[in-house]
Amino acid sequence: MVDPRGGRVARRRLVTQLLTSAAVLVLTLAFAVVPAGSRVSMETTSPPKVPTVASEARDDNVDLVGRYAEHAKNKAAHPDRPDEPKLIEYEHAELCNVSSATLSSSIDGECDAPNGTVPPVVCPDGATPELPLWVRYRPNAQAPWGRWQFLTGGRCPDSPVPVMTGEDFRRLPIAPSSVHMQPDRGWVLVNIETIVYTEAAEQTFQTELFGVPVEVVATPSRFAWDFHDGSRALTTTDPGRPWPAKDVFHVYQQPMTTHLTLTTTWSGRFRVAGEQEWRDVEGTAQTSADSAPFDVVERRSHLVPTDCLTDPTQKDC
Repeated sequence: MVDPRGGRVARRRLVTQLLTSAAVLVLTLAFAVVPAGSRVSMETTSPPKVPTVASEARDDNVDLVGRYAEHAKNKAAHPDRPDEPKLIEYEHAELCNVSSATLSSSIDGECDAPNGTVPPVVCPDGATPELPLWVRYRPNAQAPWGRWQFLTGGRCPDSPVPVMTGEDFRRLPIAPSSVHMQPDRGWVLVNIETIVYTEAAEQTFQTELFGVPVEVVATPSRFAWDFHDGSRALTTTDPGRPWPAKDVFHVYQQPMTTHLTLTTTWSGRFRVAGEQEWRDVEGTAQTSADSAPFDVVERRSHLVPTDCLTDPTQKDC
């Protein structure tokens, strides 16, 4: 004879196994739809907002032209692109001592016989001055170079090199670092890591200090992330990387609508145009950029009759 109690126990075990399998399946699908999305590598769909500079900033001591503001903006937004072709060149060469509509040099050939109309630089103690500095430009890599233009007269060896201060440095049109986050689809999950990162691209400028042309390189050295949820800002020297790396991330504790603010601290170095020696800028600069608003949401798992992917209209899907 068959014990009826054994039949009931078997049926109970079968029902329990079916319910457990259904729960595991629904939970698996739920996590496949939601948390896994936070680990999918996606790029920001909107380009970073950067300022544009249409005018020159001048005072009595410094003339900061920032000829390469557009180049710096593009380099910051697309750091993986190869460097753009050289559009400016410097050359030390003799200043021809002749009468002419524009000052001429010996770069493209010997000077005509001197006639005394352009007196040479005379240094103390009979020291030999540096040759004058010349510059030429072209609008793009396919265009021919323009004529060489006189930039500055030859300096004597003991002439002091101008100092670039933090105030001078902050006048440059440095483009803010771009803000990236993952997942980047308008919402993130409570209690799940939200990955943030940016690019550590340098920016290059051509400007002048006290009439001396200089090249300046701005380098991002520190990043401060404000998550606007009441937590302290996260400050790091690491620009972060996209998923699967989790170099820089934040975990939101409560549902909300918020945004990110990235403040980048820039250090700088400069050199006199045409020279090899670099000098540090005495000070730093800062830029800030905001992300688009997004929601921090909470997701819970529920048992449902059928697959939510098949019928997303059912309750709890």
